[in-house]
Amino acid sequence: MKTIDVSSADFLDMAESPSYNRLSFGGASVSFRVPVSRFASCPFEEGEIVKVVWRGKTLLIGPVIDLEHSLEGTSESWDIRICDYWWNLSNIQYFVNGRANGIFAEYRRGTGGSGQEKQATANIRDALSGVLDHAVSTALVPIKYDLRIDKDAEIIPFAYSSETYASLLSQIQKWRPNMAAWFEYGADDSATLVIADHAALPDVVLDLSAVDVSALSLKARPDLVPPAVGLTCNASV
Repeated sequence: MKTIDVSSADFLDMAESPSYNRLSFGGASVSFRVPVSRFASCPFEEGEIVKVVWRGKTLLIGPVIDLEHSLEGTSESWDIRICDYWWNLSNIQYFVNGRANGIFAEYRRGTGGSGQEKQATANIRDALSGVLDHAVSTALVPIKYDLRIDKDAEIIPFAYSSETYASLLSQIQKWRPNMAAWFEYGADDSATLVIADHAALPDVVLDLSAVDVSALSLKARPDLVPPAVGLTCNASV
């Protein structure tokens, strides 16, 4: 597996227009352009797995996708994008035969005191596990997962058809919008997808004196439970 250190002088000499993007329930990616000599082959292969590090910290591990070759006058280059394994979850379809094998394989029905049937409910941890177990065993997505979710959190089973694993995870997240998802990487380069409740999220301290802040704003977040105010900061190191 190749390793790219995006903080190194070698990378900065090689790459043009580098960018890094990360989104909870949307994965992370690194993009850059590599100028090459005329008719030179691309330094990466489509689909190969690459490890991207920054100052010794692993940013992501995942496939090279969407290689694009550009030829303009006497200039030739390759546009390269490397994504984490959320890309696999977003691009592989979830197929299952029958509800008994689906993400709501276990759900509860109850009756009220009057004998009326209550709404069926399912456990959110079970639903997330249903998607991720299927992705690992059937689609061979090479990840582990760690669910840091309240064991009593519930969801109303919803209809779904042929969808991607990521779209199913996002639909579950809508029932508990303060969940966040990210990858953690081990010393053996294993990838663990962490999905956590707000109570399990680490505290973050933003030291505005250590960064060059270009914009700072507060935005209402009624989608969070309880409703909150979000701090948006555009800054560079």
